[in-house]
Amino acid sequence: MFFLMLNIIFLFIFYLFLMFILIFVFHQVSLFFYLVYLEIIFFFIIFLYIYFFFFFYMDYFMFIFFFLINVFEGVIFFLFIYNLIKDYGFDYLVIK
Repeated sequence: MFFLMLNIIFLFIFYLFLMFILIFVFHQVSLFFYLVYLEIIFFFIIFLYIYFFFFFYMDYFMFIFFFLINVFEGVIFFLFIYNLIKDYGFDYLVIK
């Protein structure tokens, strides 16, 4: 059980590192790619949540883990939108 928790913590650190890199890359490309990436990660997190809930004992640590991931993604998403509006105005978000 200890090694399972250790692997989850390392996976979470790797996930954060990968997310920062991909957010930087997609910020340079376009908003569309960033939103696609965010949706893929979101559905992956929901799948993991259901998997751990049904096939393993869903303890308090696991709930906090998934809650923090979702909160982190929400904060990053709104910061990204805020940066786009601050830099380019609302015209960048409107489909023309």
